[in-house]
Amino acid sequence: MDLNTINIDKLVEYLTKEVMKKINSNTVQKDKILVINKEENDFRIKDDNFRIDYLYEIDEDLEIDSYKYIIVSDFTKDQLIDISMGKSTDNVSSIVTEGILKGKSISILTDGVEYHKYKNTSNKNFYNMLKSYEEKLISFGISFVDKENITEIFYDKKEEESKISLDKQDFYTINNKIITEAILEDIYRKGYKNILINKNTIVTPLAKDYIRINNITISKK
Repeated sequence: MDLNTINIDKLVEYLTKEVMKKINSNTVQKDKILVINKEENDFRIKDDNFRIDYLYEIDEDLEIDSYKYIIVSDFTKDQLIDISMGKSTDNVSSIVTEGILKGKSISILTDGVEYHKYKNTSNKNFYNMLKSYEEKLISFGISFVDKENITEIFYDKKEEESKISLDKQDFYTINNKIITEAILEDIYRKGYKNILINKNTIVTPLAKDYIRINNITISKK
């Protein structure tokens, strides 16, 4: 009797999954957002235009390829250092590192960055060292975003997230503070090789190589 009950339970579970797959295949697929936060952290995102998954609620193998955006709400100094050095020593650093390699849009909430709260007490040189690791992550294409501005990263990467606008002279104007290789690739695929940036904009080393290899013209306004 118990064996039959177990088999029926498994059959119901299997049929439920198959039905859900069928339903999903017949509906418009939404871009997926992976939120990495602790279970006790009540950070939630409400946006019906996206499918939002929380890492601690996922009970199956994680498929990074299926996500367009990755958001980290709790970020320790060890994770900051490890990722900046290309190391994966825990689940968070492993996911973020894989996300970088696969070109995912990764954002870290400034509210959840551990070392930020020690700004007024930490040794200045030690704090600046940690800040340099954060700047390294930014050069990898990772953005640090305030919680209240988090929804800005969800919409049209070219116009909202990267804040890129096309002017009337076939120039792309980029208002980002930092220009990464990924941003340039996005523009180049559109057929534009003339780019206008702010005079204080930082161009990462990989972006400079991309500019040189593809003969892109950068002008400052």
